[in-house]
Amino acid sequence: MKRRVLKSVLACALTLSLLTACGGQQAEAPQDKVENGNGVAPQQNNQQSTDIALQSYEDTFTERDLRQVADLDAAIYVELSEEGISIDGRGAQAEGKVVTFTDEGTYVISGSLSGGQLVVDAAKEDKVQLVLEGVSVTNDSSAALYVKQADKVFVTTGAGTDNSFETTGEFVDIDENTIDGAVFSKDDIIFNGEGSLNIICNADHGIVGKDDIKVTGGSIVVDAKGDGLQANDGIYIADGTVSVLNSYEGMEAQNIYVWNGDITIIAEDDGLNGAGGNDGSGLQSFGGNNPFEADLSCNVVIHGGALHVSADGDGLDSNGNLVINGGEIYVNGPTNGGNGAIDFGGSGIMNGGVLVATGADGMAENMSQGSGQCTMMVTLSNQMLEGELVVKDAAGNVILSHTPEKRYNNAVISHPDLKVGETYTVSVGEASAEVTFESTIYGQGMMNGGQGGFGGGHGGFDGNKGDGSFGGGKENGGQGGRGERPEMGEMPEGMELPEGMTPPEGMEMPEGMTPPEGMEMPEGMTPPEGMENMPQMPGV
Repeated sequence: MKRRVLKSVLACALTLSLLTACGGQQAEAPQDKVENGNGVAPQQNNQQSTDIALQSYEDTFTERDLRQVADLDAAIYVELSEEGISIDGRGAQAEGKVVTFTDEGTYVISGSLSGGQLVVDAAKEDKVQLVLEGVSVTNDSSAALYVKQADKVFVTTGAGTDNSFETTGEFVDIDENTIDGAVFSKDDIIFNGEGSLNIICNADHGIVGKDDIKVTGGSIVVDAKGDGLQANDGIYIADGTVSVLNSYEGMEAQNIYVWNGDITIIAEDDGLNGAGGNDGSGLQSFGGNNPFEADLSCNVVIHGGALHVSADGDGLDSNGNLVINGGEIYVNGPTNGGNGAIDFGGSGIMNGGVLVATGADGMAENMSQGSGQCTMMVTLSNQMLEGELVVKDAAGNVILSHTPEKRYNNAVISHPDLKVGETYTVSVGEASAEVTFESTIYGQGMMNGGQGGFGGGHGGFDGNKGDGSFGGGKENGGQGGRGERPEMGEMPEGMELPEGMTPPEGMEMPEGMTPPEGMEMPEGMTPPEGMENMPQMPGV
């Protein structure tokens, strides 16, 4: 999200010339061999490089990761209750309402414990498997499940069982680690099985992994005040059901990969956020790393599955690359102009599957040239719509129909049946437009060559007709409708400026603001009165 706020700064405060200058800066993709869902490079179309090295399924998951039923031949059984905890075997100890697993092995756990905690504190090379057979653990000030040390921990839900971990209050430190999730793991944690697991956190995150979080089966439902799933390294989903029904950000990690499964995300900010290091959920200050530089170590990669995302920030957000090789993806993006349904800092490659991403057009972004599958972006000039979005081919056959859950005036659409050289009709209610693909990408976002409302960019509704009909719109940043850019005395709806920013002459902003440290007007432009001595802003 942080790039969106700063793009808004440039778009609003440094005039259209600065917008064009910044929009022309493209981050280069790494020059490594691309690997997509079919094992071949996507169609290049004589455009930008799409060479992106992706992590393979085989290198991500072990056979045990993918096994949904645990081997119980040597299992140790643990029964939780308010009256006491019974342990049938060695490798686990109970002290009060805390059960600590110290040895490698498989532990079958059942029963309920309030004000309790399950702790894994084994040797660094130990693999510990916790088989949940109807478990409920709540803790009022720490994680209900805390993995302090192990090689990896398997959390396996028994067939047909319902299980839950919940943190009910604010977190209080219990050791040197800052525990901030109802499930908190210092090492790899794998969720699998054939049952369900509910995770609730009233103060912070649902699942926190300081290494990798993997999901290969079962059903996980998360309700959190903070992030639903947050990992330092990667979130990898092979299969299963993941439902984040309440969160600040749905999933956040340096790498997010989805091969299959049914995923639902509801987020106050970003839905899926591929962010390296301490991204701060998009709240990094101007004094940190250059916000205009892509972090190509970050990837959001979707090979398959079904994803439904509802986000008030960016829907699919990667500080590096966004790659879609398959699946069905429906994004109900932001209704504010400061975010977009899709956001990436490197390349956005669409090779297969179905994508419908709707939201406000203020910071809308399309996939990159060089994608292997046709993708269009169409935009309204100045109105938000409700209702069904329909795409038909020249013969009138319905290619796609979808009704977004929120109001929108921008749609990014991709479908396997869309072809280069063909013409399609896109309609919302009584408004319609024709789209002809001259390459695999039709239409570009505001920071990639202008948009319809600013006189160039992607196909959009004609802002001057007043009847809600689409304007013409050319691909690759050409003429987009006949919409006009806002007068410089107006602040476009939904745009945000950081505290301390002074806009160009004629732009109305509160008195007394000064420019952020390190910002410079582009070469050849005269700054408004009082802004002549602005220092250079790195990266512009």
